[in-house]
Amino acid sequence: MKFKLFPFILFFALSLSSFAGLPKDTTKFKEKLSFKDVFFGSEDAYMVCYPKDHKMLLNNIILLSVASIVFLSLFLYNRSKNAKLHRLNAELLTQKNKDITDSINYAKHIQNTILPDSKTMQSIGEHFVLYKPKDIVSGDFYYACHTGECVIMAVVDCTGHGVPGAFLSLVGQTALQRAVMDEKLTNPSEIMDKMNSLVKATLKQNNEEALRDGMEVGIVHINKNKGIVEFAGATRSMMLVSKNGVHTLSGDKCTVGSFQPHIKNAPVTHTLNVQNGDMIYLFSDGITDQFGGPANKKIKKEIFSDLALIYTNDVTKQKEHFETKLKNWQGKNEQTDDMVLIGFRI
Repeated sequence: MKFKLFPFILFFALSLSSFAGLPKDTTKFKEKLSFKDVFFGSEDAYMVCYPKDHKMLLNNIILLSVASIVFLSLFLYNRSKNAKLHRLNAELLTQKNKDITDSINYAKHIQNTILPDSKTMQSIGEHFVLYKPKDIVSGDFYYACHTGECVIMAVVDCTGHGVPGAFLSLVGQTALQRAVMDEKLTNPSEIMDKMNSLVKATLKQNNEEALRDGMEVGIVHINKNKGIVEFAGATRSMMLVSKNGVHTLSGDKCTVGSFQPHIKNAPVTHTLNVQNGDMIYLFSDGITDQFGGPANKKIKKEIFSDLALIYTNDVTKQKEHFETKLKNWQGKNEQTDDMVLIGFRI
């Protein structure tokens, strides 16, 4: 009986001895470690049936993720900051441009005071004025004075345009006003000579180092009773249109102001006989220098190509004609320069 039980007793004893060599904590036998086991525990305390996971790899992944998040956060922060700076700069530039534009617009009102008022212009007779500054204020201006039986008109084109030209126009208008009103001069050549002296004195143009800025001038003196027109020009020209056709008087090659030691005499005064209904035109080079047309060139004499046909029209319609012609020629181009065109009927 005891012999028969011996195999069972031996098997039981061997089993116990076998289990006795195993770790006491059998929960440490796992097929796969969890994230918690590896990252927060000690992976060396576990037995697995394949190569162990490594904390270093997980740590690197975590560090890379954190670094990526930090980098992305900094990138988004800088981008937001740059966008804010761009927006602030744009707002500052917009405000600065508005302030400058408002200032120039106000300067335009001041500059307009040097132009003849509507009462003066009405007194000289039937006329039109096409006046188009390029940049709000203008380096071009026109002048008119009616005294007794005489009318004096002038177109002045100062160097440059915009603010610099506008400053120079104030100097030119003051000189012209003094020559006509204070000195009582009526001969265009004498008016221009006096203007030249006054402008040079104002701008201190006494030597080669002086400012080279000056102005092109065309002046007309009309004696209505005698039917006589006197004209003198410093580079600027005059056009007379009558039943006999179109007659152009060119000015001398000089300017009012600037240092010109080679110019010894004032521009020559030309005298013409006129009749009622004749038209006189004075203009700055902005009228003839406008770029455009099929070949994108200056309009030049094309602007006046049909004077003989339209000079008998009402002056308002004549102005509309020139405005339309300039607009069509200019097309999408910018305005090239300041513009002044005066038409006066005898």
